[in-house]
Amino acid sequence: MAVMNHTWVPQRRLGVWVVAVILIASAYYALWTDTISVDRFRLSSAASSSCQCPGLRPEDAFVLHQNNNNTSSNSGSSSNSNGNSITTTLVDDAAKAAATNADESDLRAELPDTNNPSEQSRPESKPQSLPAHASSAAAPPPHASATPIPFKPQRDAEFFIDLPKEYELTTEDDDLCTLFYTDDYVYGIANSSKQLCNEGSAVHGFEVPTNPHHHKLNGATPVYLMQGVQWDPTRHSFNAQCSDTADKALIYGSPLPGLSYGAAPSPTCDKNSPNRQLIIYPALKETYENVWHKLMELWQNKLSYDAARIAVDPSTGQPFLTPEQAAGALVVFPDDHEGPWDDAWEILTGKPPIRYSQLSREGCYDVVVGTVGWGGPFWSALLKTTYETCRRETLLTSFTRWIFDFYGLKERPASDIHAKPTITVVQRGSTRKFRDFDQLMEKMHAQHPGYAINVVDLALMTKREQIALLQGTDVLVGHHGAGMSYVMFMRPDSAVVEILPPFFLSRGFRWVARMRGLVHFIGKAMWREEYAYRIEGVPIPDGWQPTVQGDGDANEWQTEEWVWITHEEILGLVDAAVKSQLNGIGDHM
Repeated sequence: MAVMNHTWVPQRRLGVWVVAVILIASAYYALWTDTISVDRFRLSSAASSSCQCPGLRPEDAFVLHQNNNNTSSNSGSSSNSNGNSITTTLVDDAAKAAATNADESDLRAELPDTNNPSEQSRPESKPQSLPAHASSAAAPPPHASATPIPFKPQRDAEFFIDLPKEYELTTEDDDLCTLFYTDDYVYGIANSSKQLCNEGSAVHGFEVPTNPHHHKLNGATPVYLMQGVQWDPTRHSFNAQCSDTADKALIYGSPLPGLSYGAAPSPTCDKNSPNRQLIIYPALKETYENVWHKLMELWQNKLSYDAARIAVDPSTGQPFLTPEQAAGALVVFPDDHEGPWDDAWEILTGKPPIRYSQLSREGCYDVVVGTVGWGGPFWSALLKTTYETCRRETLLTSFTRWIFDFYGLKERPASDIHAKPTITVVQRGSTRKFRDFDQLMEKMHAQHPGYAINVVDLALMTKREQIALLQGTDVLVGHHGAGMSYVMFMRPDSAVVEILPPFFLSRGFRWVARMRGLVHFIGKAMWREEYAYRIEGVPIPDGWQPTVQGDGDANEWQTEEWVWITHEEILGLVDAAVKSQLNGIGDHM
């Protein structure tokens, strides 16, 4: 037995070693074959420019990109710091060929730009030069590089049934948001045509919905389309071949300015004449040169025109306007008109506006008359405290992009966050100014040392300069007024500090800012008497009462030289706005 035991022990040890070697070899083989199969799948997926493969994650595509670079620069293996061999992924020749012939632009669109330093680190913002009227405006940053695009799941009913009913919850607010702030607004106008006249000329009216939160209007002005009309340069109106018995085009019960009925039949112009010139005629142009008012007028005429372009005549089943007409459309203004956004009306047609004097008496025209700017949905809460819950919108984003494109500006992405946020303070030239402004700026610089702080009067800048400045701004500080309309052009996730008059808490610019994804802070100014008592100890006069505001503006608040608010209040709001920006550092979109 002793001999047998002595002989068996080394044999048993040998068997254990053999089994261990087999297990280790099997593990390496399994790992090696699995790596090849996975990478072949990744390569074949990336090689197809039209592939929509949910299995290929963006991070997989990035690893694949790195592996291909390593394969081209290494002979097949490399070593780690310990000297151990690291096997490089092997790819068969067919997969290599497929990857080489893949559409490189598709792959680049899915991968982060590893050669772009801005993707690795984000430098601190620095003051940059502006025109002489601005102290230190920062130029807009370069456009961000492409980021990985998540796959989009296919809604194929073959693979699932409907979600439970609780997923279908909708509210009245949801319906209103969709109706007024998405393209449903334009489709709704286009789908509401009513024929008013169908004689030698044709006149159609389109109903425009009015936000129920609007505090002035029971109904917005309609959009009108006139076909086959002629221009009367003496009366500055378009004459339609419609009898007095035809339904009239009305604005709040009064005849539409710039349109008259009763024109005699013409052998050269009627609703069926070929080559009718399409005119966009903003007959209700406001004379008040307010930046916000004029911007809304431009916007509403753009939406009105687009509704007329897509509308179909129910009697014929064909569009009212032909593509050829739309391609040659012109905007017409009065000869003596000058407005802050006149150049931007080119957005509607691609051509500068013309003047009344350039219209021909012998011409034959189709004319679109848009609805008024102050009847639009984005004006509905401007002078009221209505709380708009809407987050869903497409019209606002589309409009801002039209403006960016027109002025040749790149939109700054939300992910472009400055390590030291850029602050822009609007100090008006003659009215509604900050008191003791130099002291305020000294305190602000001390509170935020090394930050770029721009001081500007927007009235002295061109529209392009204004928008470029706001694109480079992280925190905007200013008083309530038309200049606040520029918040829609700021980077999403940036911040706004709006100082309101003491007599109302307007939510108009607040919810426009919120729709754009901005953080909005409100500071409330004091009455002059309250400020004098609180800061200077001057007693409030006997019998003094704050002005009561009924609808819009309290007496002379827009022409007041100073806004009565303490420096401490302003600095506290600015500090909160800056911290909201610092909170986003480290975010990557």
